[in-house]
Amino acid sequence: MIKVSVFYADRPGSKFNMDYYCNSHIAMGHLYFDTVEAFQAAFGPHADPIMADIPNYTDIQPTIQISEVKI
Repeated sequence: MIKVSVFYADRPGSKFNMDYYCNSHIAMGHLYFDTVEAFQAAFGPHADPIMADIPNYTDIQPTIQISEVKI
């Protein structure tokens, strides 16, 4: 199983609109998938609108971390 996390590093002069992020983009959550391929299959069809929405709440380049979860 994998866990997908998205981080936005705080940088001087950067913007992050938490209200927009939580109420319009997505609330904070933990995304778990059986495999990286399962994540790609779920994210792929929606990647364009998700990525296009990022400038609405931040100018920070997101960092995506994929971690293996042992059960």
